Amino acid sequence: MIFNKARIQELEEKLNYYREAKETIESNFCNLQKEHNTAINEIESLKNELSTQKDTLIAKFKKLHQEKLIKATEESKKLYEEAVIGRE
Repeated sequence: MIFNKARIQELEEKLNYYREAKETIESNFCNLQKEHNTAINEIESLKNELSTQKDTLIAKFKKLHQEKLIKATEESKKLYEEAVIGRE
């Protein structure tokens, strides 16, 4: 009987240990899932921000390119007019 009580107590202690370990693992897993979801949300936010910045930079580049084309066209017209007037 003493052996059985000692064995039962030993098994109960092991069972409690494994229950606590299981709870700890489940808690850690839950925390990791939360961190994972937070990281995914941050990544999505950064992707959106970068996309917006990219679109802004493309728009600025197009505007600058258009301005340079207009300026180059005006200079070409001016040089052409000077050349035509110079011939006359």
